[in-house]
Amino acid sequence: MSIGDEQQDVPNSSEGQLAAESGPAKERTAKPKQSAKAHLFVTITHWAMVILLLLALLSGMRIGWGYTESPLGGEQGLWASFLNSIAPKGDLFGFNLIDLHVPLALFMIAVSAVYAIYMFRSRASKRLRVTGKDMEKLQKGLRAGNFWRNKAALWSANLIVYWVAFVFVIVLVGTGLAMYFLNSGLADFGPMEYVGGYSTVRLLHGLIAYLLIPYTILHSLLQWFFGRFWSIFKAQLYRPHMRAGAIGLVFGVIWFGWLYAWNEKPLSMTVARLPATVSPPVLDGIENEAAWEYVKSVPAQRAVLLRTPAKIQLWFNEPLESKYSSLSVTDEAGKSIALSGLEVGGDEPKRITANLSALPAGRYIVKYRVLSVDGHIVQDQFTFTIKQ
Repeated sequence: MSIGDEQQDVPNSSEGQLAAESGPAKERTAKPKQSAKAHLFVTITHWAMVILLLLALLSGMRIGWGYTESPLGGEQGLWASFLNSIAPKGDLFGFNLIDLHVPLALFMIAVSAVYAIYMFRSRASKRLRVTGKDMEKLQKGLRAGNFWRNKAALWSANLIVYWVAFVFVIVLVGTGLAMYFLNSGLADFGPMEYVGGYSTVRLLHGLIAYLLIPYTILHSLLQWFFGRFWSIFKAQLYRPHMRAGAIGLVFGVIWFGWLYAWNEKPLSMTVARLPATVSPPVLDGIENEAAWEYVKSVPAQRAVLLRTPAKIQLWFNEPLESKYSSLSVTDEAGKSIALSGLEVGGDEPKRITANLSALPAGRYIVKYRVLSVDGHIVQDQFTFTIKQ
């Protein structure tokens, strides 16, 4: 049963009593049984999120396991042959995988906003409450061994499954933002710093994404046995809720437009473009192009300097994607060092560079994460020291 369903297939008790009292003398006409239908905006947001999650999963496959060092989907990965055979290669429906994946996340945030506003404005959110009685009904159905025939237990299970979906979406958005804005430090924020940082965030993002597959099966089974499986395929125009849905839709469109414009803002980066005569490598999970490895840096790794270098510069063997490459510097205590003039590509498509201000003596750590135009990801760090 979808949250927001209005049509009921259980006859009203007062109607039944009235019919019984009328007796056999009066001819009674039975009302046809109505099938459950979901509210229009519930149907719209439900299927929009289903489509967005499916496309995000398909485009995220290659991004998630297609990097060279991946123990699963890399060139020498454990499941390389299988994963590479099912993952999209290069693009999906004519769109670059990375250029597609990010707007999909923005759409999901907007759709979530539409759904949340609709639910609260229409007061349908009250039906999402999980009470102690709901848990008792669920436990009773499980203990009695008739869970799949117990409507009360099934409804309680559906409520819990709805909240699991909400948590999944929040975790996917949060971990996605942490990976996308690597310089923000979100991937190493709080306890994440002690449990693996970026690597753990990436693992969590992928784990939740793939858990959506068994989740969908469980959700469908619960809906089927509860008797509301087909309700989400039938929408009704419930006028009292139209205003709530319209407000949510307007806000969602504005929210998406703002997010998209903000994401497209160039900030201090410059866009690197390949010459027209050069064909970019294909994002196919096979390392058959030029070696994709960190080549050199200024300052050099473990360099000992007498003064602060004017710039941090790194060169690679492939042109870089400017929007998805980052560079940061911290001291030994983990305090972030301000950088200016961050540039990816520019006159040199294979270089990332940033300006440094004067630094006191000490040891410094340069962290970088870069993405080549064919989708290969390299993340590493090196140190340099400034002497007195």
